[in-house]
Amino acid sequence: MLKALLIEGKKLKRTGIVPGLLLTGLLGAALLALTYVLRRDQLLNLPGDPIQVLLVQLYGILTLLNMLALILSTVLSYDLERRGQAIKHLYFLPYSLARMYLAKLCLLTLLYGFSLLIEFAALASLMAGQVGFTADRLALVGSAFGLAFLSSLPVLTGMVLVASRCQNLWTSLGVGLVGLLTGLALANFNQPVVLIHPFVLMFQPSARMTFTLSEGMVGLAVLSALFYIIWGVYLAHSRHYE
Repeated sequence: MLKALLIEGKKLKRTGIVPGLLLTGLLGAALLALTYVLRRDQLLNLPGDPIQVLLVQLYGILTLLNMLALILSTVLSYDLERRGQAIKHLYFLPYSLARMYLAKLCLLTLLYGFSLLIEFAALASLMAGQVGFTADRLALVGSAFGLAFLSSLPVLTGMVLVASRCQNLWTSLGVGLVGLLTGLALANFNQPVVLIHPFVLMFQPSARMTFTLSEGMVGLAVLSALFYIIWGVYLAHSRHYE
């Protein structure tokens, strides 16, 4: 597995995914800082804790930014294998496609988590340097980070599955954009059944304006992610590309 991680890490660098996800984190952090600088007086005068207010104001925009980054990075993760149908030649090499799939998924998850960490570190810096550091605010930022990461896992794992089975980049990109648009349209639909849509689940914290980790949402996110992972590994192991 270590060999697969090293190989896939080199591939992700070549496709620009590594700098792209890091840039997403820096862009999100800059957006938080800029919004606070430009609207500092307004934010501090609104009722409620300034950090809570800032999350309410910007979480939706950050979610959309992160979702676009996830779609693009997962789609590009199989770009090298698509070129010249190179993935078909891997069947004749001592290289497991299931391990390749898991390696890509692990690396993308780590990179995305680090990107989120940059964004929320910027929020924590604002809290420490501008509005004051308290245990409640730290707990709020930690909860929002956990919620942002866990709620995005179904999108991440689902899109890697889509990218691994689509031999055309534009097809997998189209699936991602359709998922984003339908998720955005259904985000405020007050029916539990829509939460099986991974993009709807990722939009839920901003739609409900709550950043507290709930057992129901965490459980659904983890189960959905496990479903996509198991399905993806099974297909990579047993279903060949035509």
